[in-house]
Amino acid sequence: MNSTLLVNKIYSIQNQYKNLLSSLLPKIKSSTLLQALDEINLFWLRNIHSIQLYLKNVFSSQDSYVFTASTFIDFDDSEHIPFLLIGKQHILDDPLSKFAELYSTMPDGKDKECLYEQIKLTAEDNIKILDNLNLRILILPLDLLSQSDIHDTSIKSSENFFISLFDGIETLDDYFTKCNSIDDIEKYSSENILNKIMLTDEDNMSLPFKQRFKLAVSNSKFVINSEQSDAYNFFINVFSYLQQAIHIVVLCIEYGCVPYIRSLVSVNYILIVANHLTNDYDHVKNFMYRMCVGFAVHKSCDKEQFDKIGIDEFLKEMQTYDFNRKLFDKLESQGITQDTFLQHSIGQIVNNQLQELYNYITGNQ
Repeated sequence: MNSTLLVNKIYSIQNQYKNLLSSLLPKIKSSTLLQALDEINLFWLRNIHSIQLYLKNVFSSQDSYVFTASTFIDFDDSEHIPFLLIGKQHILDDPLSKFAELYSTMPDGKDKECLYEQIKLTAEDNIKILDNLNLRILILPLDLLSQSDIHDTSIKSSENFFISLFDGIETLDDYFTKCNSIDDIEKYSSENILNKIMLTDEDNMSLPFKQRFKLAVSNSKFVINSEQSDAYNFFINVFSYLQQAIHIVVLCIEYGCVPYIRSLVSVNYILIVANHLTNDYDHVKNFMYRMCVGFAVHKSCDKEQFDKIGIDEFLKEMQTYDFNRKLFDKLESQGITQDTFLQHSIGQIVNNQLQELYNYITGNQ
């Protein structure tokens, strides 16, 4: 299919999806939630061929970013702004397609109620994205559309990665037999590996591992269970991040794109996983670099600087200014590339380039 025709087809699918979400919103907010989520999945499956062609033949690029490891962008908080500053093509990995199975298998209780509220927020935010951004951010369920056996791959690979953190432990059964306390984890862990693994986004890596772990247990509301053993909690926490990271790496290899991540702990695990693959996939080293630059932009971007201009003006100015090209040109001029970025601090360069962008916006008002 001609690329222009394919892009127009995708735009048409996006408009259809917006209309579908709008019509399903009353169901999503009612007792017929699962029926609405099933209708969403059927919609994507009906369009799977065109979308896969688009992802493989048009979207695949070092400047194509996927917003993932998050349930929604948060349009009202202007989180689309830093996302659109980096890269040239943008997709939100729509989590609504995954929620149907998750919601149907969860027991009634507080966690299920929280998920229900999250589903409503995600649907409403998706509509705002499609309504207001002139299709600069496409919404597609990459998991559902993936042609890789991603679920089984991520589980098995996560088990292997987890076991590789230890010496003298060969299987998960072996881990739970030998490890119960935090002292056991330290005893069997591979040299220095615990100093590289983050436990939460608030993790202070300068503290001893034992202290960091205790803080994670005491502060966590969801993943960690204070009534379980240290070994169990460490496994649940680390395994879930490893599984998410492998999931993201597999998707980005399949579609030749870059993950846009807002969570530092998720970035940490993706780097750990991806670093094992840099000799096998040329694309991996590049997306590690561009992911880290995207994270720096997210952390440093002062969204209030863009309050002075409306959405349409913002989209027009960003196309003219090309912040993405200017930033990567500046990084390269400072000797920072996909081969050297881990040896450098990029935060100040990102801040300086953002300040030049703010000045440009102010000067054009």
